Amino acid sequence: MSEERAAAPAHAKPSAPRARRPTLGPRVVIRFHPDAPLTDALFAGLAAENHEFRLERNARGELEVMAPAGGEASNKNSEFNFKLVRWAKKRRSPRGLCFDSSGGFVLPNGAIRSPDGSWVAKDRWQALTPEQRKKVLPLCPGFVPESRSASADRSSGWCPPTVPS
Repeated sequence: MSEERAAAPAHAKPSAPRARRPTLGPRVVIRFHPDAPLTDALFAGLAAENHEFRLERNARGELEVMAPAGGEASNKNSEFNFKLVRWAKKRRSPRGLCFDSSGGFVLPNGAIRSPDGSWVAKDRWQALTPEQRKKVLPLCPGFVPESRSASADRSSGWCPPTVPS
């Protein structure tokens, strides 16, 4: 401690503890004003500049920022995606492609979601232009198995459930 700094008098009240910065919980929702909505282009720019975050847009146009998955959840998702790809490749003539949690989809309600795993029929994939294939896909996956977690709220925003034949 510096000699120049005077000690606090014995009768002085202890200083209030510093306010902690809020920590990123399982999910943070950022709302946008109707006059300045979260457009596809703005979402793409935010995602490109903040690749360390898991970003999604819900049907209300709000940006959802999710904390990274923990080790157990990440391992579970990795095992799950391995099984999904193995299932898709087992068929004699693969009818579709599998995507992991880093792939995004623009859903009919305007939400942009990145499911834990997904499958898209080959004909729907082939109907996309080469440029569309490089971006968030403008379609609803044919099959979306989602891991359950305490923080995930997938009760709305997904397409009707389907299972590929």
